[in-house]
Amino acid sequence: MRTFKIVAMLLTVSLLSVQAVRHIYVAYVEPRTSVLDKFNKTEAGKAVAEAKSLEELLALYEPARKRFDEINQKLKEEKAALSGKEEREVFQEKFYEQHEKELAEFGKVSKAIEDWEHKNNQVTELRVFWVFGIGLFLVGAVLVAVRREWLGLALMIPGVIEMLWWTSPSIRFDGCPVEFDRLLFNKIVFTLITLAVVIVAWLLNERGRSKASPLDRS
Repeated sequence: MRTFKIVAMLLTVSLLSVQAVRHIYVAYVEPRTSVLDKFNKTEAGKAVAEAKSLEELLALYEPARKRFDEINQKLKEEKAALSGKEEREVFQEKFYEQHEKELAEFGKVSKAIEDWEHKNNQVTELRVFWVFGIGLFLVGAVLVAVRREWLGLALMIPGVIEMLWWTSPSIRFDGCPVEFDRLLFNKIVFTLITLAVVIVAWLLNERGRSKASPLDRS
């Protein structure tokens, strides 16, 4: 039992430490710009990168969506005047090339809104499932304290896994920096809290073990 606990503790602390370092690197060290940005960024791309709220993105989306609908309506009307299938396909290809920039801007704003909502959902999931994880961990710790060790470990292990899983580095920089940074900050904070909880729990367990009689130690 003691060997199992030591291995589990070392593995958990190692994973959390590596994870925390990775998050901190991405947040404060990893470059987010390139010398080529000034050549590749469109007006819509710059506006998306500078947006501070979902409302600002929606303000960009409304005129872009209106123009997108106008372009599609015009395409339908002009295609309807053509008779041959091949002729319509050639016309559609040229039409999209003519309006490539406007369509790309609409796609950029749409994707940014979807990415914002996705990362916002990730923050919510992180907080909710982390709470469930810490709940399982604490219940398990209480059971271990009252000498129901196997049952306690059966709850503590999934509790730690939940906290590890939802704080893991499964995010990428895309869309708006604001929401990306909020998700990353949450992951850093909850990773460090998890690390502290695991270390404190281990220290308390060792303290209790040192006070126990030699026959009680395992």
